Amino acid sequence: MLISDPAEVSTAGGEVATCPHAVHVRDSKVTDGPDFSVAPEAWSAFLGRAG
Repeated sequence: MLISDPAEVSTAGGEVATCPHAVHVRDSKVTDGPDFSVAPEAWSAFLGRAG
């Protein structure tokens, strides 16, 4: 499931996709560039501190 807002992608360039066992993050403007995945618990902790 892609959870980034297309309006945000055009300005920030980030995409986040959730799966049952991982959250995948990449720069939508550099599709052949690096990406990374984290555990859902780690993503939730990050969002809790970022917001």
